[in-house]
Amino acid sequence: MHAKRTSIFLTPADHVAIRRLQARYGLATMSDAIRFSLRTTESFSRGDEQRLTELLTSTAKKRVPPSQRLQTILSRVKQTNQKVERRLSRNEEILSQRRGPARG
Repeated sequence: MHAKRTSIFLTPADHVAIRRLQARYGLATMSDAIRFSLRTTESFSRGDEQRLTELLTSTAKKRVPPSQRLQTILSRVKQTNQKVERRLSRNEEILSQRRGPARG
């Protein structure tokens, strides 16, 4: 099925709820959390206990262990720090070139 982009407005409380779903069920994106929530709510309201159980167990199987999530976050932080350091270094080079040779 082809996904179609849709814009929605969320409150800060909605963002907190989405982050909690992501953390609890190991969902990678906000979209995943919203789709998961919609499907579980719809299955629950129809009384489709088998589908609800399938959704919850399949999502739990996909859940990334906290230690692995932490490693991923730390890796991203290191990458960001390296990018910032490279950018700062480049900015210093540009500024020193514009200033010209140091006068002594």
